[in-house]
Amino acid sequence: MTWAGAYSHQTTKEVAKCAKMPERDVVMETRQALTGESQTSSKYLYTTSRNTTDNSLEFVWKKHLIADNIKFTLGTIVMETQISNVLHAKMMDHAVSKIYELRAVIHDLNLEKERLLSERSAALKRLEKCIDLKDEVESDLYGKFKVVLNEKKSKIRRLMDSLNYVSTQQQEATGKRKNGELERQTSPTRREDSSDEDAENLEEKTPSPKAKET
Repeated sequence: MTWAGAYSHQTTKEVAKCAKMPERDVVMETRQALTGESQTSSKYLYTTSRNTTDNSLEFVWKKHLIADNIKFTLGTIVMETQISNVLHAKMMDHAVSKIYELRAVIHDLNLEKERLLSERSAALKRLEKCIDLKDEVESDLYGKFKVVLNEKKSKIRRLMDSLNYVSTQQQEATGKRKNGELERQTSPTRREDSSDEDAENLEEKTPSPKAKET
């Protein structure tokens, strides 16, 4: 069995007046409640009550503010029974329309997914090339650094050898100079001593005048 009813503009006015809300907000809340497109932290409650007398059905939807634990009625519709297949056809048309709409969304998402996967693959390839290039640059720089370092070490060794050689030459020259000065300091004394000895020997060999007269 099927029930059908209409939600009129007059009903919107009455709900807006009772809830002290703008009509536009009531229409928006009703659309969210009946289509499931709510993006808020609130939720909607639905109740139905059947009248056994005329077999009508009252459909009521309420908004539940979870944070404040408040519930208030957004709308109500009294629906009558319908035997016609027209409503079924409308529901099927709506369902088919939604299916095609969702298929289009899925197709677009698949295309986006393929695009992202392709970009990811290309990015990974570029990253691998960058890593290889980085390794090559590091290896080349290390080789050049090693050559420069060895040259610097050789130059330092040569400079150290030269410095040691110069230091040795200076030490030898200083030693020779000191020895020369020492010899010069001792040579006059020896010459003076020799002169005194020669003078004494000469006096001993030369006869005195008195001896000649005798």
